[in-house]
Amino acid sequence: MRSLSRILLVPDKEDAPQGVSEMVNKLTEFEKEVYDFIKGRGTILTSNMPLGMSGVIPNLKNKGVIEVFKERTSRWASKKRKFVRIKGSTNGS
Repeated sequence: MRSLSRILLVPDKEDAPQGVSEMVNKLTEFEKEVYDFIKGRGTILTSNMPLGMSGVIPNLKNKGVIEVFKERTSRWASKKRKFVRIKGSTNGS
């Protein structure tokens, strides 16, 4: 029997962090569709996404396959807008 401190301090191999490519394989069918939608467009405003697809953004962010960031749309804009892109891609389309 393993001690409680051992369980909390040393994660098992299945708890180890996984790469983005492995996480993409574990997405549901609809999450994969939204992932491909974002991948095809590069960087996209969250407000420009279809309504049904925007609800999946938190799931994809928590799984670590996309990143959400804020950026100004112009030099003179006082507010920043939220964008999403595939994690690891720095170029915008």
